Amino acid sequence: MILFWGILLVLCTVTLLVLAIRQHQKVADDKPFDDTDRQIDFDDFYSKLRKFVSNEQEKIYAVLGIKNATNLLTKGIQEDGFCILTDKAAYFIGKVYQKKWIFAFRTNVQHRIIASEMKGINVGTLSRFRMLLFAILSILLEILNFRFFRYIYLYLDRDGSDVSGIFIVMFLLTVASILIGFSLIIYFVLHAFFLKRTNICIEFTSLTVAFPASELGKQEIKDFYKAVSEVQELYVNIVNPVPVEHTVNEVRQRSNVYTNKVTSLSELSKLYENGMITQEEFEQLKKEVIGSQ
Repeated sequence: MILFWGILLVLCTVTLLVLAIRQHQKVADDKPFDDTDRQIDFDDFYSKLRKFVSNEQEKIYAVLGIKNATNLLTKGIQEDGFCILTDKAAYFIGKVYQKKWIFAFRTNVQHRIIASEMKGINVGTLSRFRMLLFAILSILLEILNFRFFRYIYLYLDRDGSDVSGIFIVMFLLTVASILIGFSLIIYFVLHAFFLKRTNICIEFTSLTVAFPASELGKQEIKDFYKAVSEVQELYVNIVNPVPVEHTVNEVRQRSNVYTNKVTSLSELSKLYENGMITQEEFEQLKKEVIGSQ
């Protein structure tokens, strides 16, 4: 029985260690991949995605999470989510991060959020507070390791003259488990509060939906930024028609357009600072935003 519990504690410690290594590899890869050489027939791609759009009259402007959407269309099963942006709404299919305040939860959704609720898109970070659960598990496992260490130490001290080699091996493994467990506690706590992942966040009035930057392409992100600006401009023109006496509405509309331009320029600066676009691309996109009506 003693050996059984000792082996079980060692296996649990090794399992948490493997989990920590896998999580660290995901955090290390925290930038969008290069998709400049992508070859996609977007007309065919968008036509296949129309089954997720409720209104056939809606025009698809862009997709965020093209790789995930392609996997769903080709394989039929895909857990990681994507977003379809049309002139009327944003559709979210699959597992995405929903951010509220400082907390983020990954849930499997199939949402349709109308364009009027979209506030914009930005580069953000998400803290992985669920790693605190693994930190708590590591603490509990460390307590059990200490208790087992004390028990087997007393056993060896009492019967040191007649001890089988397996108990000595278990003693050494328990010491190693204690050292690993202590490192895991520190790692999971740091992971929860400080090892944040870069995300592309789409903000709405009711919630924020985020996509890990490592799952997206650089060109894909730029296209989606541009599409969001176009949809917002389109919505401004639709909801603020110019009547005969248009003085107040015209001033309000110009103010909205100016605000959208400032927001777009700010987000382009963030993309450039995070290395997602080159200086030439930044200057070109900046001219396009400033020159838009």
